[in-house]
Amino acid sequence: MSWRGEVVPLQWRIAVGGVFQYFSMNFITLVMFRYEGATIAGQMGMTWMLMTTLGMACMSWVQARVPQFGMLVARGEFDELDRRFKRLTLVSWSAVTVAGAALWGVVFSLQHFDWDLGTRLLQPLPTGILIIAVLMKHVPDCFNLYIRAHKREPMSLLALVVVSNSIIGVLVWLVGGYLELGAVGAAAGYLAGVALIIFPGATLIWWRCRRDWH
Repeated sequence: MSWRGEVVPLQWRIAVGGVFQYFSMNFITLVMFRYEGATIAGQMGMTWMLMTTLGMACMSWVQARVPQFGMLVARGEFDELDRRFKRLTLVSWSAVTVAGAALWGVVFSLQHFDWDLGTRLLQPLPTGILIIAVLMKHVPDCFNLYIRAHKREPMSLLALVVVSNSIIGVLVWLVGGYLELGAVGAAAGYLAGVALIIFPGATLIWWRCRRDWH
């Protein structure tokens, strides 16, 4: 197969996966707007934007090294690849954990002291649930970068993205909207999808790809 023939399917799979991830990340705000009103939806959107920004910033420790990972793959230096990946993933996850804890502390302080800025963010409970979800999803996101450093994208990974994000959308709507549990329910639905589907599924796919490709 030619180089172009390998890249086009890879780009297509990443694009499809990106659409579903975008849907699940923004659907939670739409559900809050439909069932809880503009105020809660605005708080959800602002809080979610802060968390995703922190997550993306901390992911840079791993993402910036993907070209180096690709070079190690090309040279067959898989032990060195694993060593660097594990170290950088630990650093990245530690950073996002500290950032998440700091964000929760800010949210709690703003609302505890009744500062105006606190009214633009979610309450500490749903914020904490979403932060836990972001921390759990951070590791699968690192696994995806590891896999793509091999210039390959297994169909199982695309299937996981499509199925998991579709189920997350249903859970967010069911718990947060239909059952009228509000922001806490929507956050819990998102966390359930990450913990029960994305985290174990991505870990299994990463382990199998690493075993078969190396």
